[in-house]
Amino acid sequence: MSDEHEGHRRAPGWGATKWIFPGFAAIAGFFLVTEHTAHVLGALPWALLALCPLMYFMHGGHGGHGAQQDEMRRIRGTTDPAERQKLMQEHMTQMQQRMNMMQMMMGQMLEHQQMMEQGPAK
Repeated sequence: MSDEHEGHRRAPGWGATKWIFPGFAAIAGFFLVTEHTAHVLGALPWALLALCPLMYFMHGGHGGHGAQQDEMRRIRGTTDPAERQKLMQEHMTQMQQRMNMMQMMMGQMLEHQQMMEQGPAK
């Protein structure tokens, strides 16, 4: 080595010490994932539910991409009272189906949370 690089020599054994932090980080990461997976998975349904307001505002409120507004314009534009009643009934049926689906999903999330709180089956 040249004289100007003499001060930059590594201490003996440096090759082994450079693996201490990555080894510790790998072990800590393993235990972090294995010990907290149940907590993360238990919170996942609630995290998805928490995204609902975000999706509501990001997609322009009810009827996000114009589907519901188009449907309501079609209903309002109908002059025949019988046809209008039929379209309103179809709209209400669709809304009821959506509500039923949401209630079912909420029930499943609550059941999942209760199972997670009880812990593993013995």
